[in-house]
Amino acid sequence: MEQYYKITYLRKKYNISTRTLRWYEEKGLIQSVRIPEYSYRVYTASTVRQLEYILYFRKMGIGLQEISSILSRNTPEEINKQIQEKQFQIDDQIQQLVQQRNALVGNLTGFSETLNQEKEQYLATVRIDQAQALPLSDLVYTENGTIKNPSTRVFHQIHDRQLTLWDQERCLFTAQRFAPPFTLHVTAKTNHENLRLYFGPLELIFRWEQNPDIMVFYDHEHALILKIPVGELIPENQFVDIYWCISGHSITCCVGDTTCFSLDHPFSPCESYSLGFGTLPGNQITIQQASLSLSNQEPFVLDLTLLQHQSDITEINADGHLVLCHSGDTQAMLCDTPFSVPMEYTTVAKVSKENLRLYFHRGVLILNWEKQQLFWRDPLTGEERLFSGLGYIAPNQFHTIRQIFDHDTYLLEIDGIAQLLLHDAPYMKQTTPFAGKVGIGTAFSNTVTVKSLTVASLHKKTRTY
Repeated sequence: MEQYYKITYLRKKYNISTRTLRWYEEKGLIQSVRIPEYSYRVYTASTVRQLEYILYFRKMGIGLQEISSILSRNTPEEINKQIQEKQFQIDDQIQQLVQQRNALVGNLTGFSETLNQEKEQYLATVRIDQAQALPLSDLVYTENGTIKNPSTRVFHQIHDRQLTLWDQERCLFTAQRFAPPFTLHVTAKTNHENLRLYFGPLELIFRWEQNPDIMVFYDHEHALILKIPVGELIPENQFVDIYWCISGHSITCCVGDTTCFSLDHPFSPCESYSLGFGTLPGNQITIQQASLSLSNQEPFVLDLTLLQHQSDITEINADGHLVLCHSGDTQAMLCDTPFSVPMEYTTVAKVSKENLRLYFHRGVLILNWEKQQLFWRDPLTGEERLFSGLGYIAPNQFHTIRQIFDHDTYLLEIDGIAQLLLHDAPYMKQTTPFAGKVGIGTAFSNTVTVKSLTVASLHKKTRTY
């Protein structure tokens, strides 16, 4: 007698969601059947075996299209042969990666040893005063380098049921959370650049970085960045219709009748998030209307008057540590007292995922910036530099980050190991002393926990003969 299995059984046995099973069925990888004995669709033993193959292939990193091609051969012998071939490919890849890793570790070891020797030679020439601990409770919340005082500033305005959003309030969000599948329809315009739409870790940016022909899709959770040429679909100061469709397995964006991009992007599980609208400093956007079409429901208009700023979490926890969690990337907690070069600035902190940001005057150091890069901005001029493969800190564990700003040297040290030594930074060309505030921050809903911030003055050692 044929044995049949309910979807609940498969979901629990293989730890797989109902949506994923339905998705596999939509793709033609498995089939359910309806029989008189049951009022619902069930799966046969052969289908369950097919599902086991699919899950096995997915663990091997094989895409669904290739899986479909493999399963179409039907015979277990051919499938097993394909598995063996894939295993050989993986073995070759592992061997290549091990060789690359060994070469990389060797280079980094030599690099670190050389850099640390130079660091020790430099430190032998300076004297460091006793460090001054900055009271974490006295740090001042700022946005774009300005103390935030919402009671005296206009961030957004509703006029004729249109929402106008200025640069100081980076984004507004719906109070209600939504889960895919849905389509968001927005009629909006921007006076310059950076029209931004948000859904949880996902972000769409139109007219990106003064380039009207480029839009960007970010997935901050999976470190996915796509830069997509869209031509002149978003003209300056003209309303356009944007459609953002998110289902359980794909994401599509259209402007008017033109598709900007469409990609497979399964959500597992399909979480609910707030929807957001925003811009960046120097820009202004206007949302004429925003409506949402949910599965099996009539489209409804979002009430723009109910949009609210997503609160930033800043608190001192039970251990006396400062906890920061921000929705954007322009906020920081700054010390209200300026410090002068030369100085040493040391931080003991941990980050949940990425983007630990340390500020000094106009400068910023970003660790774990966009796929393990180090971002450095000069404290005097704001000139930016990127350093690939440097500045990575492991999440969820405290690290000691030490920066020295001297007149002829900049030193970055993480957990006692030199990461960066500069002797040609623009601020070093300044002939007169300058001072600035130091601070710390994060970005895009990452959490930074700060154990301590300390600052100390530097002096050149006096030679004795």
